[in-house]
Amino acid sequence: MASNNLLNSWKEIATYLNRGVRTVQRWEKIGLPVRRVHDGPRAPVVALTDDLDRWIRATRMAGVQNRQDAHRLIIHEALAESLQQSRALRSQIASLRESEREAVKRLLGNIASLQSNCGGFLDVPTTRRPDSGIPLSRKSA
Repeated sequence: MASNNLLNSWKEIATYLNRGVRTVQRWEKIGLPVRRVHDGPRAPVVALTDDLDRWIRATRMAGVQNRQDAHRLIIHEALAESLQQSRALRSQIASLRESEREAVKRLLGNIASLQSNCGGFLDVPTTRRPDSGIPLSRKSA
């Protein structure tokens, strides 16, 4: 799928869809996702290739013949895609949080090692991070 390429005329839209200009103009009546730059039936149109691809897939699968059904299918597909992206992001966030916890543990271990190796020369105050769940103790030299 293209990444939201903008098409700026009926001719560009028709070429992208491998159809005639008149055909894609008729498809506007059953929900082809085009946007008019100004008000009126003769106003210039623009469309995003992602929207057109989504509309074509939805109408082919369901045999849509009216604007409301096409719009509903497009919204449903966009929602499903958003949910999939959301799940992937949640998984990435969980992984990043775990990586952060491990990095904090290693850092705290390195600080403790430095403190013990340097005797009293290195006095770094330590506190507990509320969200880390890692207890910290302060060594006194």
